[in-house]
Amino acid sequence: MAAAVVEDLQGNRKIVIGTSEIRGYLRPGVKSTIKTGETVIPGNGHAEADIIGWAITNNYKVIAVAAGRPICENCVQVIEGANGIVASPKKSSPRS
Repeated sequence: MAAAVVEDLQGNRKIVIGTSEIRGYLRPGVKSTIKTGETVIPGNGHAEADIIGWAITNNYKVIAVAAGRPICENCVQVIEGANGIVASPKKSSPRS
C-alpha cells in the first residue's frame, strides 16, 4: 500500500491511496480509515507506480508518495520522474 498527496490544476490537494491488492481490495483495518474525499486507486502492480500512473492520466501533479514498506528502486525512479518526493524509506539495493 502507498499514499500520495497530489494537486490538481487549480492547486487543490487531495490524498490518493494505492493498493496492489486485486480489484483495489482494502483490508478491514485500512478500509475503515479512508476519509471522505480520499481516492483509492486499484492496483495492477506496485501501488506507488499505480498512483503515479493515475495522477498523470487524471492531470494531477504528484507532491509526495509514501508506502507501508520501503519503496523499490523502480518506484523511486517513477516517483522522482514525476517530480514527486519519496516520503518514506527506500529499499536497499542488493550488494554484489
